[in-house]
Amino acid sequence: MTEMITSYRAKLGQGALETVDFSTVAGKRFAFFALNDPAKLDEMKRVLTAPPLSQTLVVTTYVAGKPVLVMQGNLPPADIVEGLAARGQALEKVTPRKALDPWKIRSMFGFGGQSLQLASTFLRAGIAHKAGQGFWKNIDPSMFVFAATNLAANVINLVYHQGEQVEDVHQQRYLKQRVNRELAPHLKEGEAPLDINDNRQALRPQDERHKPMDEAKGFLKRHSVQIGELGLRYLGAVGLAFPATGWKAALNNKTLPVANASILRVYAGLSSIFGKSVALTSAIPDPYNPKPATLLDHLREKVSFLAGGLVEITSFSALAYDCFFKTKGKPSGLVINGTPHRDWLGGVGASMFVMGYIVRSWAKFGERNVNMEELYAHASDTIAATSADKVPQLLANTAASLTEHFQDKPTLNFATIYTNLANDLTKFHTHSKKSNILITNVNNTEKSLKKPLEVALANAPANSVESHGAEIEPFAPRNALAMH
Repeated sequence: MTEMITSYRAKLGQGALETVDFSTVAGKRFAFFALNDPAKLDEMKRVLTAPPLSQTLVVTTYVAGKPVLVMQGNLPPADIVEGLAARGQALEKVTPRKALDPWKIRSMFGFGGQSLQLASTFLRAGIAHKAGQGFWKNIDPSMFVFAATNLAANVINLVYHQGEQVEDVHQQRYLKQRVNRELAPHLKEGEAPLDINDNRQALRPQDERHKPMDEAKGFLKRHSVQIGELGLRYLGAVGLAFPATGWKAALNNKTLPVANASILRVYAGLSSIFGKSVALTSAIPDPYNPKPATLLDHLREKVSFLAGGLVEITSFSALAYDCFFKTKGKPSGLVINGTPHRDWLGGVGASMFVMGYIVRSWAKFGERNVNMEELYAHASDTIAATSADKVPQLLANTAASLTEHFQDKPTLNFATIYTNLANDLTKFHTHSKKSNILITNVNNTEKSLKKPLEVALANAPANSVESHGAEIEPFAPRNALAMH
């Protein structure tokens, strides 16, 4: 559940506004005006609520000590931006910039390098290309398996190029606890905070997004490094050290397969296996885990993945050296138009692979991410357990609190969090005579009354400059880590 947000920021820090975001909440146009100075709050309220902008103030809250005005009106974003510019508040549209991704660069080096190595496998001096000899007789099997498996791993790296993505259950429980603590004083009599171990998202109707194919994609996303970066490349390293032509005999005889004739290639394959084994012990940092981290945990989080990559840099440096200086006139060299050459294709390919591993030194093994849909569901369910007149202010305060927590994640700004919370609230929550909260389909209104946020918005006076739920203090910034 991710809603579309259109964002603007002040040009060169001019005027009272810092950012302006636009979204749709419950089918209505909402705007979020973040000010750079609390002293300018009253001035901006007058400007925004007066014609021609004519915005209705829903609530005021604070993020990092700065006011945010949540407003609703009928004007499209372009007209509001134009109207603000006419009043000396010039804005420019924010275009999200993608950060340089080491995983993606590493995959590009890999695609180029392994493509060259794959091409070189069909140009070997020791191969007589004759019909009927079989596939393995017409290629260099060790380099073919190495290049082909690594090309497949590069595909996974490009699709899931941010490393392994796993759910941060500890941070999620911490945030649920934080939501409970902040909203508990405002719950209606007889209501209690929700259990932080509950799965509130499961109470929502499941839609077409939850299919077996999505489950498979989710599995690949969670384990992309282990499957692609380690698993497939493991197979390639084994194939480099022990050519695939000897695997069947070794399996039948229950012995190790015959090693590559090149000692440098055996070293490259075996040391790569060792490097991957070291990297396989890596772990994603888990700062919200209440269990104290051990020395082994720190090594797995900060050292293993980097150390494994450094080992593999030496592995494929050896392979590049072998291709450039140990292949001319040998079966592992190239023959082009009848002329023998060094395996410069394989050498350049291995060198690109080395550069890919150097770039990977700046990549993260993976990240832990909060399941935002579950967090929105928990917060929405809790807010809905308060009286309807308090909902708008508590909704904004909760969004402000979560925004401060996620301040290092630009995509989780106040407008995004507020919009998702509000839409969940208006879509799934109703008040009933028999039960305070019903999780039900929005079309099932047989026993339901109007939803709390809709009631509050419907009762909002035109061009109001007063917060709804005025008896509730706007969110006061807190240090999240101090409460952890």
